[in-house]
Amino acid sequence: MARSIIHKNGDCFIFSDQKSLKDEIVSGKIRIIYKSLEHFNNHFKENKDLVNSYLCAPNEISYNSFQSIKKISGRVVFKDNIIDNLKSIKNKIEQDGMRNAHIRDGITLTKF
Repeated sequence: MARSIIHKNGDCFIFSDQKSLKDEIVSGKIRIIYKSLEHFNNHFKENKDLVNSYLCAPNEISYNSFQSIKKISGRVVFKDNIIDNLKSIKNKIEQDGMRNAHIRDGITLTKF
């Protein structure tokens, strides 16, 4: 399991239970910093002076994390995850595949 927090300055904090990850710099501006998963909620306390609000997808934040953010910054902005919206757009081949799968499922249920 992993969680991530991305700051406006390009710092990307990835909290993971994997031990062998090393910090890295991507494209000169983005700095990826790996921390253990148990430091996730402490991150809000450590950076309370740098951040005045958090942008979160409403269906992807745990109650515990939400409470930690509310205690420290008090401002949580909910916005839908654009990646989920992009994944939901299907091209012609994917649409045909779904239709064929529904037809095959219907035939199988009818035979059953």
